[in-house]
Formats: sequence, C-alpha cells, structure tokens
Amino acid sequence: MTNLPNFKATFIALLLVCGLSMSTTAIGQGITTGGVSGTVVDPKGAVVPGAKITVVNTATGANYTQTSGANGDFSVLALPIGVYNVTISAPGFSNLQVKQVSVTVGTLTLGTEQLKIGEGVETVEASAVAPLLSTEQSEVAVTLQAESLENLPFGGGFDTVALLTPGVAITHENSFSNNNGAYGGFSSQGQRGRSNNFEIDGQSNNDNSVAGPQVFFSNQDALAGIEVITNNFSAQYGRNAGSVVNYLTKSGTNNYHGSAFEYYEGNWGESFAQGQKSPFQGFCAPGEDPADGCQPPTLPRYVDNRFGGTFGGPIPAMKDRLWFFASAYFDRFRNGGGTSLSGPTTVTPTPNGLAQLQAAFSGNPGVDALVNNGPYSIKTGNPHPVGTPVDLPVTIGSDDRQHRDGGYWTFSSIAL
Repeated sequence: MTNLPNFKATFIALLLVCGLSMSTTAIGQGITTGGVSGTVVDPKGAVVPGAKITVVNTATGANYTQTSGANGDFSVLALPIGVYNVTISAPGFSNLQVKQVSVTVGTLTLGTEQLKIGEGVETVEASAVAPLLSTEQSEVAVTLQAESLENLPFGGGFDTVALLTPGVAITHENSFSNNNGAYGGFSSQGQRGRSNNFEIDGQSNNDNSVAGPQVFFSNQDALAGIEVITNNFSAQYGRNAGSVVNYLTKSGTNNYHGSAFEYYEGNWGESFAQGQKSPFQGFCAPGEDPADGCQPPTLPRYVDNRFGGTFGGPIPAMKDRLWFFASAYFDRFRNGGGTSLSGPTTVTPTPNGLAQLQAAFSGNPGVDALVNNGPYSIKTGNPHPVGTPVDLPVTIGSDDRQHRDGGYWTFSSIAL
C-alpha cells in the first residue's frame, strides 16, 4: 500500500524546490535561506569600501554579487543552503578567496577579511575564519545536515531531532498532538507540546485541528537538513512559542545525481513460539503420526517495506540557472493472517453449542454475551472449530442433576 501522506509530502517538497531553483536570486518564500557577512579591511586594518564580493554555489554554479559598504561591511543574504566559494576583490589589492563556506539557515559571519596589496590570489579555507559564536542573531538553533539524518536511527520520525536540542523534553502520551516519532511529542523550554511550529521549506506544516505536523515527511534522501529553533527566534517565524522544526529539502545541481533505497523489516527468519506449537493449532501431539493429518499451521508473517529514491540535475539549456529535483517514497505494510486460538486452556461453545444454549436459556444475559461478543460474533477471518470438539456435561439446579433435554453441549477452541 502506498503511503499517501508521505507521497503528498514529497510532492509538495518537489514543488517548493522547483520554485526555489528557477532563479539565481532566491525569493523570500519562508525561512529556507542563509547568508554570509563580514568586513573587508586593508593590511593596516582600515576598511575597504566598494570591494566586490562574489559568492558562487559549488554545486549549481549560481553566483551572487555585492559590494562592501562605506564601513567595509558586506552581507549577502537569501542564499539557498549549500557550500559556497566567496571571492573578495578590490582595485590595487590581490583577490581573496574563501573556499568551502557551508551556508545553512541563518547568517554565517566570516569576520574581518584582510586584503593584501598587489596582484595575485590568496586562498583561505572557511574553517580557518568561521567564528565560534555568531553575533548576527540571538536565536538558539541547531541544523542537522543530510548525513546525520541518513545515519542516525530516526526510523522515519524526523521530528524527534528536536530531542537532540538543549531545553527540549519528551512528553510521551501527554503531547496531545500529532507526531510521527517513536518517542511521541516534545516540549520546548517548558511550553506545552501543542506550542511547536512545524514547517517544510519555511511553509506551515501544522495540523490546525490537533496541532503537530500536518504531513509526515519520511524520505531522508530528499532532505538537505532539518533546522530546530528553540529560543529567541525573530518575529518572522511567529505563530507558536515553542520550537520551530523546519524541514529543508534538497535541490538540483549542475551534475545529474540520484539515489535509491529500500528498508525491509519482517519476521521471515522467525519460527513458531512455544505457545503456538499446540495440537489445537494442528501441531502433532507427542506420539501422533503426521500421516493422521496433523500439520503445523501457517506462521503469521509481517513485512514492512519502505522504498523510494531521488533524482536531480540541471536543465541542459539553462545550466547555472535552472535545475530540477524529484523524489518518491512508498511504504508497503503487510501482516499475514495466522491461527488465533481462544485456548488452549480456555474453550468456547461451537455454533451448534451456542444454538443449544440459546434454546435452553432464552434471554439469558450470559448466553447473549457469548453470542453477540464471543469469537463467533466476528465473521472476518472465517472462525471455525479446530481440533476435536469436546462434549462437556451441563448440570442444572442445586442437586446437580443432569439436564435431560440436551444434557451435553459441544465446546471447542476456535481458529481465526
């Protein structure tokens, strides 16, 4: 069976990604982008106004330009998340290249960048200039990258990434809202579980009826990361006072790329449990010959098969300008029927026995309960007696005299 909510989430993410990929200038649709900032100075520490800053996405080739202001500051915003190379150039100075700048949601400051007098190119690795503490924003945020989402055991319940953030506690059954994680809902900074805000690419993904996510997104190969903001977020997020959980989907690049995956969970290697090896289920009793017809019943089977894939790349005629990315996710669950007993230590009247009880005790509440709520009241699964029916004597009255009209009713275990 196709998991329609997950397929719907993938389709929505595809539309959002395509929309973000159609221009080299990202349009502010939700909180899905980041930025880089810094200050340009000369060898003596004086600011350099008018320096050209060029930011190039290493995967798509998209480039963004800006010039430093009168105070030497620059801030290139609205960058789709990814890895960038930053080049700073000014007349009379050698070019400065800052490579492998990893941009996530929010602004990454490169600090003070010093240009050298003369010609040539100086290369600096981003890891050498990235500050330990961001001074651009006060919010407390953690972004889990795609590699973490693929390797950590979330089991498709990616909302539980919030539990890896300080100040977030699990609420279990006290969440009172939708959740797709094995651990239930969560509370952020003491707020109730319904105070969390869920987004996909910056767009609302909230269930307006009972809170929690509206769409459960389970394809980890389509996620570039998940951002969790727990405190002091700006008014642009709004809506809720708890955490913000924002799913960030991948986009196409200048290289064709894709993936395929399958997760299988089942009990194909299991054998019968001790309690299932019962003559009531067809197992041969000790000393019984299989030639007499006793055969083990079918072992109930369980299969949960989740599979899908992704594919993305450039539009050939518009390289560096237009890309595509698509993904699919399916979840097929099968639970095979097996034999279910009312015993073996407990027996129930057969249909014939129930008819005899109704005839002998018309209107009796106990008999009516057996008929209306007993195993034979459920027709699904074709309930039928298994094993050899047993006649049990029935006594009526305080003197334990045997009933003369139908003194025996037939009892047996039941199989579904």
